[in-house]
Amino acid sequence: MELLQSTLEHETTRNLTNGLGDFQFCDESEKDVANEFETIQSQLKKILEKFLESNPYLSLNSISQRSGVAFTTLSRIMKNQGPRQGVSPHVVLQLVAYILKEYRVAHLIKVVEGPIGKYLNEHFGKFIFS
Repeated sequence: MELLQSTLEHETTRNLTNGLGDFQFCDESEKDVANEFETIQSQLKKILEKFLESNPYLSLNSISQRSGVAFTTLSRIMKNQGPRQGVSPHVVLQLVAYILKEYRVAHLIKVVEGPIGKYLNEHFGKFIFS
């Protein structure tokens, strides 16, 4: 059991490297931020997969052109190789707005659940006055 836990911790640390090879997070809060971005990215991937499944005539390139999100960003999200700093708030907003066909930020914050909803609220909630 301890060996399995040790292996999992090693894999997690290795997966959280930023391409420098020996870089490791030294602070627990930084690990939490990285895990939050992983969760946002995995939720975005699931949303994209469902959207592509329900719209088989669309490709990542067409979604990119219609949503305004770079093709490379969409490709990285689908391959679980997102940006090292995580997906930026405006990219999340553009993609979710396009997929849900809802461009009112206040409504999106209320409708979208999970880490993405929290992320949108955190970054755009202060600009909404009701």
